[in-house]
Amino acid sequence: MEKPRRYLSYTPLKVSLVNVYREICHTERLPPPRPIKNKKGESRSDYCEYHKMYNHPTNDCYDLKNVIEKLAREGRLDRYLVERSDNHGKKKREDSDRRYRPPQTPERHVHMISGGFGGGGLTMSSRKRHLKRVYQVGNKTPDLPTISFTKEDGQGIMPGHDDPVVITMILANANLHRTLVDQGSSADILFKLAFDKLGLDERELKAYPDTLYGLGDMLIKPLGYIPLHTTFGKGKNSKTLSIDFIVIDVGSA
Repeated sequence: MEKPRRYLSYTPLKVSLVNVYREICHTERLPPPRPIKNKKGESRSDYCEYHKMYNHPTNDCYDLKNVIEKLAREGRLDRYLVERSDNHGKKKREDSDRRYRPPQTPERHVHMISGGFGGGGLTMSSRKRHLKRVYQVGNKTPDLPTISFTKEDGQGIMPGHDDPVVITMILANANLHRTLVDQGSSADILFKLAFDKLGLDERELKAYPDTLYGLGDMLIKPLGYIPLHTTFGKGKNSKTLSIDFIVIDVGSA
């Protein structure tokens, strides 16, 4: 017989435990009591109506107390409770249990998108070369442009927003709108729908041997990858790069 769950706090009752049991034992579906051993020398007056044996008084029965508490938290004994407000009483009990609950080691793991060409490429040798370049500390700092935002850049933007960074860029000689900038991803992803609208041919795809992780619940096998000239910005501040885009055929917003 499964042992009843023990609680860290109990809902105050208007009447005694034995009186609640006597009123609900024929109307509520109670779990059968777990067997316990009789103690020698117990008083014949210490009778538990729940266990149907002489061992302890009904009001001191911990198993019955836990059974009654379970029913109270399920909202089946409101008429016997001191606190009549379901929401307030339930929230108070849940907060109490949460406050004294010992910390647990999380068992689930959520990974960001992994794969792609981040870290130096697909082969082990290209990744090693990339790491060597990263670990080589030079004295010369490259000339980097100063990035600043003016009032004109803030036109039409609501302050305090938490929207993702979405830009428009020129890809394969077309203006590609609603491009999501995800700095947590190691892969530059091009969805098959956008690939087709750009007028690209699947025969131009190069083989991509690895698998992508982090897009939904399943591993994704890309159709391949394709290097495309990509332009960011306009005028003299624009910059064109050749980026290897991994093409996948999955649904997206």
